[in-house]
Amino acid sequence: MNLQQRKEYLQTAFMKALGAGLCKTQKEWAELLEIDRAGLSSAMNGNEKACTESLVRKVRLWVQAQGLEDGPQPAKPQAQDIVIPAATAELYNNLSETVRIQAETISRLQDQLLSKKPESVEVCRKLGIA
Repeated sequence: MNLQQRKEYLQTAFMKALGAGLCKTQKEWAELLEIDRAGLSSAMNGNEKACTESLVRKVRLWVQAQGLEDGPQPAKPQAQDIVIPAATAELYNNLSETVRIQAETISRLQDQLLSKKPESVEVCRKLGIA
């Protein structure tokens, strides 16, 4: 890969990262890559010392890890596009009900404890439940 190809690859990879919403600036992208921002900028501008094969390899690995290597990226789904299966909604409702019942039980038991032994108020306060 010659210098021009390396430079174009870096620029394309940056555009893919932007398009995927992974970063907004070269600085953010450099942070994601864990490399020096100035060095990355120099490489993207075609500086021969900065635009090395090893940098391109590192970027290529990162691009692959992000799933950006092939073609345009699909748009991220919007909240209104996300459909929660009925079974998942039912599980969520069951879990919510269980948590509500447990919270009521804890509150009731705490009230019983406090009403039977006034000295336990201090213990409950120390435990952060009163």
